[in-house]
Amino acid sequence: MMLLSLILLGLVLDKCCGQTQIIYTTKKKESITCETKKWQISTDSNNIIDLNCTEGCYHLTIEFEDDDEKRCEKKDNKPNFCLLKVKSGFVACVNRYLPGFLFPFKRSPNVLQSFIVAVPDKNMTSEPEKTSSLTVTEGESVDLNCSFTFTKGHDGNEFVVYWIKTKGQSSTCLYSYDFSMDYIKVGHHCKVEETLYKRLSNRTIEKLTHIIGISGVMESDSGQYLCALHMGTSKTEKTNVKWKVIERVTVRVNKDKTSQSPETTRTVETPEKKHESVPKLLSVYIAVPVLLCVLLVVVVVFIKKRRMISQGSQSAQKSCHSREDNLYTDCSPYAIGTGEEEHHFAPKKESSRMLDPGCKGSTPALDPYSVVRLNSLYE
Repeated sequence: MMLLSLILLGLVLDKCCGQTQIIYTTKKKESITCETKKWQISTDSNNIIDLNCTEGCYHLTIEFEDDDEKRCEKKDNKPNFCLLKVKSGFVACVNRYLPGFLFPFKRSPNVLQSFIVAVPDKNMTSEPEKTSSLTVTEGESVDLNCSFTFTKGHDGNEFVVYWIKTKGQSSTCLYSYDFSMDYIKVGHHCKVEETLYKRLSNRTIEKLTHIIGISGVMESDSGQYLCALHMGTSKTEKTNVKWKVIERVTVRVNKDKTSQSPETTRTVETPEKKHESVPKLLSVYIAVPVLLCVLLVVVVVFIKKRRMISQGSQSAQKSCHSREDNLYTDCSPYAIGTGEEEHHFAPKKESSRMLDPGCKGSTPALDPYSVVRLNSLYE
């Protein structure tokens, strides 16, 4: 029992760390839960908590209605389920019911988790929602610019402009500009952490252009930044509000690798990278044996060719020697004659030059009849 209590306390403390979730969707309904079964809701632009809409239940289903009327209903057949019908608003899971104001980005010990529930209204400004991305190096500066123009019928309403950083399901407010006929408040709806507050600058020059700067960018600054417009539906009364995201900027921060020493630099191989390296290693394992086989074949062919050339030269030399020994029989020009008396008169000096053309030092064969004509016996 004690262990279970510690686990539940851990869950509550984890949610107590100021987590705010934005439910910005075109769906008809959303469902959220609360461990304490206590909800507080503010649906008006003045951020006042509605004490008549705090039904105790674990599951809260939100249905987005087109009209401005809000209704909270508890389902009798399901005691842990409640139904909330609103157009938009702020919803918080709390420890206990307290009157006052509900600011979803301002941490309170009583608030465990905050939700901004809204259906987008694209008709408030003339520009469509813009999506972009930025990549910066750690230590550099980045500016986020949000500009818009109201459509007819919305230019006189009170509104709030937010710069909101979202990462996963958690969101934090970096900047708020609250415009009213009576006042202008900057930063009223936000509570920025001190580490970021020192690096954050406000460069807004007029009510329709909102620029913030972040200096000394850190890796923790990565995420998606939303410029959101929060507007009341009436120029004079605090009524239900509308929402529209003007800018959606994704910021990626790269580490400056040159500033890291080799000793402190460490690369962690992710599972995806491991899978990518397997085909590379496999190709290496296949290529090396193939290259060795090709090299072996080339060497064997070279050796065989050398042996064939060597054997051919030796046989040629033997053939030449044998032909020189049998000079007076096979290579003699008189061996082709028909008479036996021609062999008797064959001069040795002439026959010594009648070597085979393939033999070393051989000369072209003479016509046998030319030799006969040179012999004085036939003159």
